Amino acid sequence: DGAKMAPGPAKLQKRPARTAPRAYVVPVLPPSCSRAEFVRVYRRSNVVVLRAAAETSSAATSAVLEALQGAHAAQPRVIDATFTLENAGGKASGKASGKAPVAARDPAAVLAASPSGRERWYASFIWQGAATELSAVLSATLPCAVPRALAAEPAAAEPTQPTWFFIGSNPSPVPLAGRPEHTDELSHDGTRHFQLSGRKLWRLRPTDELLNSTRCALGPAEVMCAPGDVILINTRLWWHSTELPPSEGGRTRGTSPALSISYARDFRLRGSAAGGVA
Repeated sequence: DGAKMAPGPAKLQKRPARTAPRAYVVPVLPPSCSRAEFVRVYRRSNVVVLRAAAETSSAATSAVLEALQGAHAAQPRVIDATFTLENAGGKASGKASGKAPVAARDPAAVLAASPSGRERWYASFIWQGAATELSAVLSATLPCAVPRALAAEPAAAEPTQPTWFFIGSNPSPVPLAGRPEHTDELSHDGTRHFQLSGRKLWRLRPTDELLNSTRCALGPAEVMCAPGDVILINTRLWWHSTELPPSEGGRTRGTSPALSISYARDFRLRGSAAGGVA
């Protein structure tokens, strides 16, 4: 028999390089879109943007802030109970000071748009459980309280439904982080976020549940909301975080650099299971 040849060096199998998920472009619809068109597009990915859904102005912003001030004066506990300083960003140089500006810790001062224009901060609170009359007055000041596509949905125009408010200031050259990445527990189809003033950047990432439940090719996404825009999103199915870009200047109520202000309400679609995808 011939001599056995020694085995050669083993060939290393290279692990296939992981390709980064392709960025997803969030669909944009006109604010005049029909309910049928909105539902068809929304069901694919559970996120849609309506650009320029309502006109905004410094007067409209002032009206909302003044309504909130009056509501807070009448029933302070409603806002105080959930008021949260999400980020005490520190000085406008972009370096975090670790301390919140004194005014930003005070709901009344935040609603008066009076925190120092040199400070970066981001706060939130929920308006719920208040007197019906107060809620009706506040709701009447909100531009685009109900997008046209949702006008006929259950309780869409109910003024007593919970409303989340997000208010922040970033007069610096660097972005200010809002809420860190998270998902929410929802029992409905989604939440509509209306950008009243300033801008806010949304960073999105689909959950495994969403990826496994849709034929749509999803991936990470970014959405910059400008005044008048609405982002409608199922925040249970999308990981999401937000940040405030540097302020573009301007003033809110003549006392501080323009604030980023947005508000959010839940929505439920008729004849569908909450959170469904297609």
